[in-house]
Formats: sequence, structure tokens, C-alpha cells
Amino acid sequence: MFAIVAVSFGFSKEEFRWVFFWRDYNGYLWHENRAEYEAKYKDDFWSTDKIIPMPVLTERPQSTAELKELVVQAMSEQKSLDWALDSLKPATGPAASLADSVRREMLYVLYHDILSQTKKPWSWGNETPINLFFSGGVWTYEGGWSRYAHVFPVCLEEAKMDFTGYFTALWNKTADTLMDSALAMGMLQRAVKGNMLVNRLSNPRWGPIMSFGPCIYHVRYNLPAFKIEIPVEYDCCNDYPEVFRRLDTMIVITCLKSGYEYLIAYSQRLTRLYSIQEDCLAF
Repeated sequence: MFAIVAVSFGFSKEEFRWVFFWRDYNGYLWHENRAEYEAKYKDDFWSTDKIIPMPVLTERPQSTAELKELVVQAMSEQKSLDWALDSLKPATGPAASLADSVRREMLYVLYHDILSQTKKPWSWGNETPINLFFSGGVWTYEGGWSRYAHVFPVCLEEAKMDFTGYFTALWNKTADTLMDSALAMGMLQRAVKGNMLVNRLSNPRWGPIMSFGPCIYHVRYNLPAFKIEIPVEYDCCNDYPEVFRRLDTMIVITCLKSGYEYLIAYSQRLTRLYSIQEDCLAF
């Protein structure tokens, strides 16, 4: 395992650290005993949704148990990771004495682990993206949202990673049978207001909508949909701990499928990746 000594082209400093530590320890476990690792994770070998024994949790079992109980309760009330970071601060018990940075990292890992076992009405399509890491959200099968950060390792030995952009899926059961402009705009406004599309830790600032109109979504399903393009500026890390502002364009698709309303959003940069194409989800 390595210490963070430098950062190259990341996102918010705190989110970079969470993803880096997870990826670094995952790699450490694989290098330590490849046969055991492959036997344990099998089909989840490449998945970033699998649960690994992160030291930030295993080294603090009592604090982990206390926070996990609070997280499960928060999730039952559809409280996202953002809410937990601000609000789950025990005044008593083992977790009360945790440094705030440690508490927040523990909450990130707990949300990752619990939500990775919570089913969704959609799955990855032809190719499971191997560089999408949990960034935020909360969900049940009936509704919720999940955000991922696409992070490519440039050099883990020097703690360098290339952040490509965000990918978000939002879904809810619905009786609607027509995706119209009002429904599409309402879903977009809810996603932006709820900090679902870009991590709020990156201080996003949204610009005016660049384009908004009907389209056909997904190469297999040919769904009537709406497509929206909207610019956003947010913090990125280049040289730790310095940050700079980065301009991005979010592509947002809204559609209906099998009794659910969906919003799928991704950074324009991700359109160059095979894993983020119009068949990346299966409903």
C-alpha cells in the first residue's frame, strides 16, 4: 500500500482519497494472494462494487458497528451519503471520538458496501465498466439514485489517477406512460438540486441549458426520450492539495421503461469510452 504524496488530475481532494485508498487496498489484496483473491471474488473480480475488508473499518470494529447501525437507519429513510457526511456524528459511543476525516471515510465505505448488495431494476449492459467507482447516492429497488466517478489509474505508486467524469443513474416507479418535456425538466431539476450529477464536494456551478429536445435512447430498446446538455464547472485536483476549476458538459437522458422513470447522466468526456455508450445499461 502507498501513501498519498501527489495527485494528478483528480476531482475533489476528499473523494480522490476515498477512491484511491479503496483501489490501492484492492490491488494490495490481489498482489498478496492472487489465487485466494480470484477464488473469493470470482465473477466480481473486476467489479468495483465488491466488498473488501477496508482497514478503516476492520481496525475500528466497535466504531464500525455503531456507524453501520446509523447508516442502515439513514438508508431506510432514503438519506444519501451527502446527508450522512454532515449529520451522522455520534455524540456518544465508540465513534464519538473519531477524527472527522476518519468518520467520513468510514461512512463512504459503509455506504459503498451496503448499497453494493442492494438490487436495482437495471444492470450494466454488454460490458461492466471497471473504472467506475461509487461516488454517492442511496436506493432501493423501487427508487433512488447512484453516482459513479470514472477514475483511471495512471500510476498508483505515485498516487496518480486520471478522473474522466461522472456517471449517474436515477430511477423511480411511476404510473406515467409518456416521457414529455415537463417530466424531463422536472427530473433534471431534482437531480441538480439534489447534487446527484456532480459531487457537491467539488462545488459544482451549473450554467444555462445548451440543448434540450426529444431523442431515441438505447440501441436495443429504442426508447422515446429527451436529451439535455448542460455545462457545469467544478473543482478538480491536479497537484495535491491544490485544486483548479474544470469545465465539463453533462449529457442527460430521461426515459420510461417497464414502469420506471429513468434519468441517465454522464460527462461528455465519457462518450469516448466503450463502457459508456447507449447500451451500457440493461433494464
